[in-house]
Amino acid sequence: MMIKRFLLIFIILVFLFNNKSFCQDIDKFNLDYIASDYIDTVDKKSVIVVLAATPINKKDFPPVLSLKFTYKVNDEPTMVIPDIMNQKEKKLSLIICGNEVSERYPPVYRLVKDKIDLNTNRRVMLLAFRLENISENPIEHITITYGLWEKRNQNKRKEKVFEFNIND
Repeated sequence: MMIKRFLLIFIILVFLFNNKSFCQDIDKFNLDYIASDYIDTVDKKSVIVVLAATPINKKDFPPVLSLKFTYKVNDEPTMVIPDIMNQKEKKLSLIICGNEVSERYPPVYRLVKDKIDLNTNRRVMLLAFRLENISENPIEHITITYGLWEKRNQNKRKEKVFEFNIND
């Protein structure tokens, strides 16, 4: 009876430690949509979208940037995957900052100041994506997919889908 119990406990422990999905489902940071606005207020074909990464555990922060970004505007049927490094027309750029956003990027600060705690004791990585001339029609709704690599496991990248109306 004692041997059966020991064997059962051993099998359960082996399963738990070898099950990669069990270990990899633990989030290391939060990635959240903060704000969006029009860059081009006349034609409304260019927008800025701000995401914030905040740590769950200090040792796992900051995460590592990823260059994979996808978007879909309004009711378009397919996602667009721009090559950030090799753009013929510069349609996507990224501004990265932290708590010092008010000094470094005042336009981004004005967009986020009332929506996120920028206390200097709190760690935050703001990612402001500028999407310029990405639509033939005014942008009302956008869907983006983005993820960051984990600092301590750069084989793991967790993507998140964000859907929102501009100025929400």
